[in-house]
Amino acid sequence: NSTIWKIGGFWTSILGFICLWVGIFVSHQLDGDQHWDCGDRIDKSTRSRVTTFSTLFERLSKNTMAYWTDSDLDRFTEPLLTFKLFITLLLFIELNIIMAPEQSILTAAEVISMNGGKYPYKKKHVYAWAKLLMPHLSKVNVAEWVQLLQQIRSVLLCSWFLFLLVPKRHCYLGGICYTVGAIAYAYLGCIGLQYNLAHSTQGAMLFILSAIPAIPFLETSTRANHWLRKFLYVGVLGPIYLFSGICKIRYKGILSNLTGEWMRDIFENMDTAKKARVHLRFVQNYIATHPTVPSCAMSWGNIVTELILPISIIARADIWQLQLVFHAAEILFHVSIFLLIGPNFVRYCLMHVLAANPLGYVERMRLREGKKKQALICKTTSPEVAAGIGDWIRVGWAILVLGGWWHVQFKSDLLHLFGSVPRNRRVNSYFPFPELSMFAKPTENVNIIAGLVLTFSTALVQIYCMVN
Repeated sequence: NSTIWKIGGFWTSILGFICLWVGIFVSHQLDGDQHWDCGDRIDKSTRSRVTTFSTLFERLSKNTMAYWTDSDLDRFTEPLLTFKLFITLLLFIELNIIMAPEQSILTAAEVISMNGGKYPYKKKHVYAWAKLLMPHLSKVNVAEWVQLLQQIRSVLLCSWFLFLLVPKRHCYLGGICYTVGAIAYAYLGCIGLQYNLAHSTQGAMLFILSAIPAIPFLETSTRANHWLRKFLYVGVLGPIYLFSGICKIRYKGILSNLTGEWMRDIFENMDTAKKARVHLRFVQNYIATHPTVPSCAMSWGNIVTELILPISIIARADIWQLQLVFHAAEILFHVSIFLLIGPNFVRYCLMHVLAANPLGYVERMRLREGKKKQALICKTTSPEVAAGIGDWIRVGWAILVLGGWWHVQFKSDLLHLFGSVPRNRRVNSYFPFPELSMFAKPTENVNIIAGLVLTFSTALVQIYCMVN
C-alpha cells in the first residue's frame, strides 16, 4: 500500500476524488446540461437495419435487440457521471484495501514478489492464466516482472484519472482512457486471482471489461445507456447469485438446503484460521452451539437471495420494487457473510449501488422539491432509430457472456453425470466464469440431477425472456 507512487494508497485514492471533482467542474463550465452527440456521425454511417433471411429471424432479432437496449428498464440518470462515481469508489476500495481479507487487484506486483517468482499451484479445470500473462517468470527475473506490474498499475491509475478528468463532450477520448485502464485492471486481477482462488473479483473484472464498448456512447445513445444497466443486472449480478445457489443444490442436495444442514456444517467445522476472520464472534459461537433454528433460517434466506431473487431479476429487471428488494437483500446478505464468516464482497455491494441508479433517486427528490422540471436523462437518440453496428456488437457480447456462464454450469453437471469427474469433486474454472461453488464442498447429499434441472430450466427462462 505504501509503495503506490510513494504517497500511499489513501492519498492516491483522494487524488481520484479530486480528478472526479475537477472533471465535473470543467464539464459543467464547458457543457452545462447539454448532451454532446459524439456518436451521431457513427450512427449515420451504421444505421442500416440488419438483413434477415426470414420473418421469424427478423422477429427474434428485433425482440433480442429490444430486450437489451429498449425494454421497460429505466436507463441511468446522468450515465457518464454515475459511472465515473463508480470508478472513483472502486479505486478507493482497491487502494485502501477495504476488501480485506480478500486480495486487492492492485497488489498483483506484491503477490508475485511474495511468491518469489513461482507460478501458482495448478488446479484441475483452472486454466494456467499466470503462465500465459507472465511468460518465462522465474526467480531470476522476478524483480523485472514486479517492476513491470507496478508500471501497469501506474498506467491503470493514470488512465482512469484522465477518464475522470475528461469532459463529457470529449467522449471518444474518455472512452480510450477508460479502455486502457479496464484492460490493465483485468490483467492485474487475473494474475492475482491465480494465486488466491476466490470468487470476489470475477464479477467486477467482467463488468469493467464489458463496459468498454458502451462508455464512449453513454451520453449520446439511449441504447448504450440501457444496455449497460441491463447487462449489469442480467449478465453479471443475476448469474453470480443464481449459479451460487444452484451449486449449493448440486453439491449439498435439496434436503440439506431446506433443513439448513449445510449451513450448520459451516459454523460447526470452522477452523481456527477461519474463526479469526469472524467479526461477530459471539454470534458465531451461539449459532455453533444452537445451530438448528438459525441454520435453517439462514439457509432459507440463502434460497431467497441466491435462487428466487436472481431468477426474478433476470426475468423482470424493469420492476423497480423488485430492484430495491434485490439490492437490499443481497447487500444485507454480503454484510452478514462478512460479519459471521469472514469473506468480503464489498465490490459486489458497490456494483449493487451502481445498478440501483443512485442519481435517479437524487433527481426524483429534486423534482419533488420543484428545483427542476425535467430529469436529466440521456435523450439524444430515439429508441425508434434502427440499431447500428455498435448496438449489435454490445448485444452479441452480452449473449456470449451469458453463454459462458451457462457453459460452466452445464459442463459441471455433464462431467459429473458421465463419470468424467467424481461427484465429490467440484468443476471450478474460476476465470473468466467461475462455477461459484463457494461454501458448497460436496457431501454425500450431492444431487447432480437437481443441479442440471435448475441449470436447464433457468437457461430456458433466460432465452424466453430475451426472444419473446
